[in-house]
Amino acid sequence: MIGTLENATKALDLVRKGLQYNLPIGWDIIGEGSARIALLGPDSVVYKVEYDGFCYEGEESQMESEYRAWEKFGDIPFVGIRLAECHKFVIENTPVNAMEYVIGTTPGFKDMKDIRHRTYEIEAATGICDLHRHNLLIDSNDDIVIIDYGL
Repeated sequence: MIGTLENATKALDLVRKGLQYNLPIGWDIIGEGSARIALLGPDSVVYKVEYDGFCYEGEESQMESEYRAWEKFGDIPFVGIRLAECHKFVIENTPVNAMEYVIGTTPGFKDMKDIRHRTYEIEAATGICDLHRHNLLIDSNDDIVIIDYGL
C-alpha cells in the first residue's frame, strides 16, 4: 500500500481549510486543476484531493474514476508502460488518492510521436483516457509512467 491514512487525512484537512497555499514544512503543491489538487506529502507520496462541491449529487468523483482505472489497468499487461501506483483512502466519505511520486521527464513532442500508438492501445483496452504528454513521465528505466488519468 502506498501512502498513509494520517497523511491522506492531513492533505484533505489542508485543502478543506484553504491552507494549500500556506503549507506546513514537508508539504508542497505539485499540480492543480479546476477539480482537484495534488500535494506532495512529507513521505514523498502524492495525495490528490478533490475540491468540495465539485461533483454533482450521484456523480462519480474524479478520484473514484482514477482509482477504478488503476484497479482495471493492473489486469492488463503492457511492457514498458504502467500507471503510477495508487491507493484510495476514504475519509469522511471523501476519497483521497495516494499515488507514487515518479521522478522522470515529460515526453517531448518527438517522443509522443513514438508513444502515441501505445497510448491508443491502452485507451482501447482499458477505457483509460486523457493520456497526453503532460500526464506521462519517462522514468529512469525508460518506462512510460502514466501519472494522471481517468475513465
